[in-house]
Amino acid sequence: MQFKINKTIIEHLINKDERFNRLVNDLGAIELSESNDAFQSLLKSVIFQQLNGKAARTIYHRFLGLYQTIPSPKDVLSTESKILRDVGLSNRKCEYVRGISLFFYNNPLTTNDFRKLDESEVASILLKIRGIGQWTVDMFLIFTLNHLDVLPMSDLGIKKGCAKLCKLNSLPSDGFLLEQAKKWIPYRSVAALYLWKIVDEDFMW
Repeated sequence: MQFKINKTIIEHLINKDERFNRLVNDLGAIELSESNDAFQSLLKSVIFQQLNGKAARTIYHRFLGLYQTIPSPKDVLSTESKILRDVGLSNRKCEYVRGISLFFYNNPLTTNDFRKLDESEVASILLKIRGIGQWTVDMFLIFTLNHLDVLPMSDLGIKKGCAKLCKLNSLPSDGFLLEQAKKWIPYRSVAALYLWKIVDEDFMW
């Protein structure tokens, strides 16, 4: 399924939650580039886990710099752990990167293979890989498989964005976030993109 943030989607969000009228007017349209490499997408997500954007991007580009081309699972498995640590990966993330590489070395699944599955089937496969939790699954569903109705409940940026949107003095509970998100169904992924953008651009509500 291709991720198309079209007029129909935006109008639905605005009609269901008038706050999106100002968000769309002030923040503009959001574009999302497609990723057709499931292995690379998961590697990037794991490297970015629990890091701020700038630090994560620096480490990720150093990691890519180890290779002359986009690394294959075999390339990563052939790289010594010390070399991976030297670019900024922790011992645990080295294990995770190797775990993902080993899985795809033994199971060369493509993005198109994953697109044939429903969300529960995708999660069932990915959650068996060391280092991949629900957050990584949610990122994969949104940014690689382009599913339109995913709400990353465990993402700090989503909770910060919801707090700003709802003018809260503290982060919302899961129950509060779920209740707010009912208005955004079936386009919670698009709503999530705007919540992230509220935080990234320090949007004043």
